[in-house]
Amino acid sequence: MIYQCLQVNVWIILLLGLVIILLLFILCERYCYSENDRKEDNWLFNRIKDELLPLSAIDYLREVDFGYFFFDKLEPVYSFEHLKKKPHTKFFHSKLERQKNRIIDDITSYKEIILPNTFATEPDGFGVPIDWKDSHPEKYRYVKQELNERANRICADYDKFIKIGRGVFKGIE
Repeated sequence: MIYQCLQVNVWIILLLGLVIILLLFILCERYCYSENDRKEDNWLFNRIKDELLPLSAIDYLREVDFGYFFFDKLEPVYSFEHLKKKPHTKFFHSKLERQKNRIIDDITSYKEIILPNTFATEPDGFGVPIDWKDSHPEKYRYVKQELNERANRICADYDKFIKIGRGVFKGIE
């Protein structure tokens, strides 16, 4: 009888210990964020938000008609993809890093469609060739639809990145 009671107590203690370890593991992301790491992440977040991928480029991406657009207004979007290869642009906070990488993956996907399917149309302008509307209507619709869907994905993930960043630096995340 005493042996069974001790055996049950040991299992309860082991289970309780496992629950505590899991809770610490889950909460560690929020509470094990050093002040120095937080400052560096805040600097990188603001640099991305204000310089590397500014809202003006994202807003242009939200509103652009891919029948005609200005390539130079999307330059920050195309350049942002290179951050994946630079170790000094890695966030310490895992949620921010994951979301930044989602944006980069979205941009890579976007570039796979836009680069081979848009051409110069006017001085400084680019677009899906208008003559495809008659000669290749399915391709024309497909390319414009894909560009819009992938651009919307970039914008949605950017918005989520901003929301996560604001939460992290206000102590919510």
